[in-house]
Amino acid sequence: MKKEGYKEQKTFKQLTEEGAKDLMQQVDIYDLGVKKYLTEDLMEKIYARPQLDLKTHELCTISALVTLGVASELILTTHFGIALNVAAQEEVRELIVQLYPIAGWPVVLSAFETFNRVLEERETERRLQPLRERYEQANWRKEGMDTGRKVHGPEEWDRLIGKVRKFEPGVADFLIEDVYGEVFNRNSVLDIKTKHLCFVVSLTVLNNMPILKKFISGALNVGCTSQEIKEVIFQMSGYRGWPVTLNAIDAFNEVVGEF
Repeated sequence: MKKEGYKEQKTFKQLTEEGAKDLMQQVDIYDLGVKKYLTEDLMEKIYARPQLDLKTHELCTISALVTLGVASELILTTHFGIALNVAAQEEVRELIVQLYPIAGWPVVLSAFETFNRVLEERETERRLQPLRERYEQANWRKEGMDTGRKVHGPEEWDRLIGKVRKFEPGVADFLIEDVYGEVFNRNSVLDIKTKHLCFVVSLTVLNNMPILKKFISGALNVGCTSQEIKEVIFQMSGYRGWPVTLNAIDAFNEVVGEF
């Protein structure tokens, strides 16, 4: 989450150009302006902003592509390759798992297949992060309640769980124990701020504004700055378009106005 200076952002541009070589060659046959828009607008005017470090920028992009179930394997493999140049394999793998409650298992399993192919092509050994110590003995209900209250605040969390429990008590128990408990607390490979910026991205590209507002509040509650949240929302203009981005800006302004 550390803000990096211009020098590292310049390196990111070089990494992107190298990692996206196949993609850029393909783009050349589409239209004379597309490559310019990708390099000058997306890379230089959005990615090169120094408010986020390289790893966070790229993990947020992975979050968007996985959540959307991007049909073009070339795009997803390109960004997995770039991500492996700026983040650890374990961090990328953990991010994919963390997206399951928001994006669902079909796109997550598909992303794992693509990610493993990228590792094979790079002749990189798969490193599976062990689950945390005493994983089987964890009290997931307590951890889920603690996490929910930390992220959403006690009153909002109790209100959320109350609504779900009214729908079906077993569903509320699943949300507490399996999602907020076990998934969100399974290990510490990704810090909580990075995870919640990625959740903001995932909900932005899904155009799910009611839940996005809850997770913008949550990101602020776990220590993300308003500027960091603004940056990841702005970054999504290149992946989901301006109509959705403007919706997310409205959601952000509504939440921040209440803080």
